[in-house]
Amino acid sequence: QELELDDEQLLRILLTTSKDSDESTYNTDEEASSVEEVYTSESTLQNTSTNDETGEEASSSEEDTDSPQASGEPSNEVVGKLKDPPELLLRERPRQRSGLSSTMCEDKASSMRTRGNVNRGLPAPAQFRTRKAKKKDKSRARAMKWARSKPSREEAKALKKKYRRFDRGYKEFSKKTAVTSADVANSLRRSGTQQTEGSTPEETARSAAAEKEIRETRRVSELLEDGGLGYIPSEKETQHVRVAFENVNSIGPRWKTDKLNKDIIPSLEVDVFMFNELQRDWRVTPKEEHLTQTLLPGVAKRGVVANNTTERSLGRDQPGGTGILALGRLSDLVTEKGQDTTGLARWVWITIDSGQGIRTRLVAAYNPVRPNNGKGNTVFEQNQRLYQRLGDFRDPAYIFQCDLLELIRPWRESGDRVIIGMDANQNVYTGKLAQALGSPPFDMTCMFQEVNGCEAPPSFHRGRTPITAIFGSPGLYPEHAIAFPHFMSVGDHRLFVVDIPAATMFGGVHPRIASPAARQLNCSIDRTRRQYNRLLRSMAEDHRMQDRLVEMIQSSDEDADALHLRHNAWDTELGCYMSAAEKQCTRRRNDMIEFSPMVNTVLHRKRIYQWALRKKKGHRVNVGSLKRAAKVWKVDNPLDLTTQELESRLHGLEGELNVLRHNSKQLRRQHLLDCLRRARDEGNEDDVHEIKRIMKRESDKEKQKRINFAVRPPQGRSVTQVQLNDPKTTPTSEADFRTEEEDIIKECNARLSQRFSLGKRAAMSHGKLLEDLGNLGDTAAARRIIEGTYEFPEDADPATVLLLKELARMALEMEGENDDGWLTVPEFQDYWKKAKERTSSSYSGRHFGHYKAASKDDFLSALHTGNINLATHRGRPLDRWRKGVTVLLEKEPGNCFIDKLRAILLLEGDLNQFLKEVFARRMMRRMRAASMVPVEQIAAKGKVCVDGAMLKRLYYDG
Repeated sequence: QELELDDEQLLRILLTTSKDSDESTYNTDEEASSVEEVYTSESTLQNTSTNDETGEEASSSEEDTDSPQASGEPSNEVVGKLKDPPELLLRERPRQRSGLSSTMCEDKASSMRTRGNVNRGLPAPAQFRTRKAKKKDKSRARAMKWARSKPSREEAKALKKKYRRFDRGYKEFSKKTAVTSADVANSLRRSGTQQTEGSTPEETARSAAAEKEIRETRRVSELLEDGGLGYIPSEKETQHVRVAFENVNSIGPRWKTDKLNKDIIPSLEVDVFMFNELQRDWRVTPKEEHLTQTLLPGVAKRGVVANNTTERSLGRDQPGGTGILALGRLSDLVTEKGQDTTGLARWVWITIDSGQGIRTRLVAAYNPVRPNNGKGNTVFEQNQRLYQRLGDFRDPAYIFQCDLLELIRPWRESGDRVIIGMDANQNVYTGKLAQALGSPPFDMTCMFQEVNGCEAPPSFHRGRTPITAIFGSPGLYPEHAIAFPHFMSVGDHRLFVVDIPAATMFGGVHPRIASPAARQLNCSIDRTRRQYNRLLRSMAEDHRMQDRLVEMIQSSDEDADALHLRHNAWDTELGCYMSAAEKQCTRRRNDMIEFSPMVNTVLHRKRIYQWALRKKKGHRVNVGSLKRAAKVWKVDNPLDLTTQELESRLHGLEGELNVLRHNSKQLRRQHLLDCLRRARDEGNEDDVHEIKRIMKRESDKEKQKRINFAVRPPQGRSVTQVQLNDPKTTPTSEADFRTEEEDIIKECNARLSQRFSLGKRAAMSHGKLLEDLGNLGDTAAARRIIEGTYEFPEDADPATVLLLKELARMALEMEGENDDGWLTVPEFQDYWKKAKERTSSSYSGRHFGHYKAASKDDFLSALHTGNINLATHRGRPLDRWRKGVTVLLEKEPGNCFIDKLRAILLLEGDLNQFLKEVFARRMMRRMRAASMVPVEQIAAKGKVCVDGAMLKRLYYDG
């Protein structure tokens, strides 16, 4: 039977044949003839619809009846006649890629039509009906399908749906159709040269994001069922240890350590992290790139990472590897650590012991699995080579099970508690290894199931079986457990997190350390500072803050107590306005990804879908604002989407953010360069200067980060316990610790009171002098000492008498130069303009940034200055000035001996400024002007401590 087909009919034949080739074989001549009948009827398909779901192609065929295809006439582009059966045609086609042009495909089709074959009319031989041949047939069909001219958007959607049903598995589909990160970056770079007239890079970025979203939505639609399961509190409960385990599938990429450092570990407050498949050969990895250096630099940590050392190194990358790290304060309790003695790095372990009689062993283990098509470097093959060299031909997975059980058996028999984070590569509930762990004397169970009462979901993102879990022995009593969604962290397996009480894990205390809230006001950003000053000034003017302050300063007949109450109420009100202005001066940003137009577009689209999802769930939202935002960011009718579609698109945008995160630095750099170019073209020098400052700051920050990785020493931790006796002279068994909060405060107050009261041992702090002078030195005796008419007691200390007489002499020389004590606005502004904004202060929350920003505004400077003057001249300090924060810092990391802790008292920022202005500036300035500061006085402006040491050496040497 001879058919004359045009190129589109040929394409349909190829598609249908490729679809039919999914069947096992053509076993009989009836099947071959039935396939030929299908192609016989293909000539009538041009007048029918090929898309049952849209019907668009059918309607267009009815309207365009004059075309040769519609009338059934052959196209002029058809070359040759199809005489071969379809299976032979597919068999003889050479392999092609999907990047061929339509002309090339037509030439190939033409050559195939005219090619002869001796087996014409017979079924295809058996060797051509293999699975590999079918895959080639599909590749050819895809090439012919997409080689034609670019279809419209509706046609593309219909074809992709059909292709989706035709192809097996979403992975291959996403590889062929999804836009890669390089395509997205190129789209943004081309926006400067190929954008349409009147469009901006931001609009081009939004269009590129919309195109990517359509493709990404299809990829994640099958992953919706793989959501997280379980629960952990957003803030870790006090006295709990949080243990995390994940198969990270290589820790090499920089973005993975960045995400762990900035997002996963800080947000989850992880105390112990167990790793599988680090895929690093630490023997050839530079020291500065070691996991203990790159993971949370500056934070104390202790643990072990391991890789296969039984074979020579072939580079940094090596399949397999395990690791476990205790972070922060928990690292002080690590007493032992070890790894697989065979050198295969099948597991690593640490011991947590506080000396309270309870000891816990934590193990990170990886069970090798036989590969489907190994290339000689898989973990299973590494294990197999070693065992065979030793004469052991058993299955490496079976050997792993036996060795692991022998490792933990003595621990369990001695009463130790065991936690194992493991990628078992078999069902963690019904597998042989799980059943062995659940039998005596181990009695270990999956902690996720113990907490939630259900089995864990599939672990691998393409798997259907839970193969990873955290196992625990009896007595640990975990309280919370969660299996996060796929790709929430850095690996291709789920991240598992478990909360375990510290009392059941090591018998000690482990309080949660709350981090202070970040400051939103940053005076180095002019836009933020100006917005803060504008908001605060507006609120102060609306509530007549300055008028009320002047009224209190000028009032003379009001009761002192009533005025003090009014002043404190006014000051509290001003503090509320300062906090409100700070919250509104800028928006809180996420530093997990650098800002660029592409990133901004994705984040806004994600916010719109979240907004619509809240509406679907019954929450009250502003529909008008939602529709306006959707119009700006080109989101078509988000309220018309179903809940599943919204969740699908949110998943897609999350995946796109992960892709953009890899290229975020380059996108950020390109964005700043574009802004700099536009500012120069517009002649805006202020913007040029600000953009250059931002670029320099970000560059310096990145350089300093690399330096910190290599040279930054461990930082001191929060003091959660104090030791009363010196650890250098006291055995560990006799160490006296205070761990409860009340006991720590009591002991610290007693020791610090002695440290801060050393001046009371002076001669004038007791006896007759104390009675005459008083604590404040405002008595008549103090006046007589200054006038030189005071008669000192006979038992007075001679050195003290000389000191007070010298004081009287200096007072007579400087008579008439009294200070009124009023603080001026220029002094306020001069002090705060030079102050370091990041300095910590103020129990009330009024940090240095508030005053530094106010120093740029005359109205606000006068407001703060008047507040200080009212308190100092009335002799009644503000109530908040009476409160300070005593900060205890470890001079030596890990040494909590109470006499080795650095104690710093933080005062309110404005009080601190007044004290420095009066005593450090005005007084010393007048002393220097009168030449009353001795040359040998080292505690003076312009001198350093080295001068004192040199002067002391010269004095004694002379």
